[in-house]
Amino acid sequence: MELRQLEAFVAVATELHFGRAAGKLFMGQPTLSDLIQRLERELGTPLLIRTTRRVTLTEAGTEMLGHARKILDEVAAATASVRSIADGEGGTIRVGMTPPVTPVLARHLGTTFAETAPAIDLVWSQLWLPNLLQAVTDATIDVALTCGLIDERDGLVSEVLCAEPLLVGLRPGHRLAGQERVRLADLARDRMGATPEDLFPAWALVQRQALAAAGVSPPRAPLAATDLAAAGWQ
Repeated sequence: MELRQLEAFVAVATELHFGRAAGKLFMGQPTLSDLIQRLERELGTPLLIRTTRRVTLTEAGTEMLGHARKILDEVAAATASVRSIADGEGGTIRVGMTPPVTPVLARHLGTTFAETAPAIDLVWSQLWLPNLLQAVTDATIDVALTCGLIDERDGLVSEVLCAEPLLVGLRPGHRLAGQERVRLADLARDRMGATPEDLFPAWALVQRQALAAAGVSPPRAPLAATDLAAAGWQ
């Protein structure tokens, strides 16, 4: 059974006239008749009663008309949905985020997509950095958002989406506490509190990259905090 056969049958069953149905489908009457006859042979029963004056539906034809319309509607809906996804106007995007990024970007991206691309459904998941990279490689998520620069490997492509200033918390009596800005190079000999790799791997990566870019490697003490709020650090 072909879609062309169903389209031909629905056209004739709706118009109850072969000439008008053929014109509606932009095909000749012989081709239209052949499509319907092939459909009837495949089904093993007449669907239309043809006379010189009129065309009517058989009982089987009436039953078939309802099913044929549903099939054609489903095909049309599927075609429109696929084209919408292909054009970037609809579909689902699976987004994974590391914990430091989630409070910064999740709400903003959700609001932006709701305003600019309401037909796109965003599905969020929060993952630690190693799991995030594996999820992209395995294609269980479409986009990964994390802080720090990621090596492009295994087909991964990375882009810088946004940036935030790096903040350094200092004791009130620290020699640099009164300055508006602090260079990391000025802290080369200070003992720094650092997020442990196993606690927040994404944030630890950012710290390592920032220190490496400044060309310093100060002594570090691991921070045992369970969140990234600097208010409780001593």
